[in-house]
Amino acid sequence: MINALRHPALQAVAGVGALLAFTWPLLVFERPLYVVGAFFSIWLAAIALLFAISRAPEHSTEDDRFSGAPPSEEENAQRS
Repeated sequence: MINALRHPALQAVAGVGALLAFTWPLLVFERPLYVVGAFFSIWLAAIALLFAISRAPEHSTEDDRFSGAPPSEEENAQRS
């Protein structure tokens, strides 16, 4: 999940999505109570999404080669 979140395209899509999500209630609803309710709902969904991302499983062992950690002796033996 961490590696997926590092992609600039996903970050750009998430930024545009957040911009649209937090501005559309201002354009759609006429009553302030509906605007506040929509903001609260969007805020609640954003917090739930962040919580789900924080609880996502860690990266797989295949991604260890990009972590900057030195290779283990077993990996060195396999390569040579």
